[in-house]
Amino acid sequence: MRQYARAESLFREAVRRYGDTLDPDHPLVGVAHVRLGDVLLKQDRLDEAEATSLAAYGILNGQSSPPPRWFSLVCANLATIYEKWEQPEKAAEFRACSSSAEAEPGK
Repeated sequence: MRQYARAESLFREAVRRYGDTLDPDHPLVGVAHVRLGDVLLKQDRLDEAEATSLAAYGILNGQSSPPPRWFSLVCANLATIYEKWEQPEKAAEFRACSSSAEAEPGK
């Protein structure tokens, strides 16, 4: 658990620094949010993970060619969150998004 606390701190710093120096819609800002959301999900902090992951999803989904690995991960993480919350429709939507991102690099 300690490793997640350290990772969380580093990813929060990355989100802050990228946010201070890059355009808010820059892919690296989105990737930093994906990484932070992933760490929060692994700690079962679902509310925070959802908010951070939705921010990442919004940024990456707005790209003409989002990084497939990160777009797929954020979709999979959102699907997991909604499954844990017993929201199967939302979970299915993001599972499909994750599968699509893996199958079609570029979105």
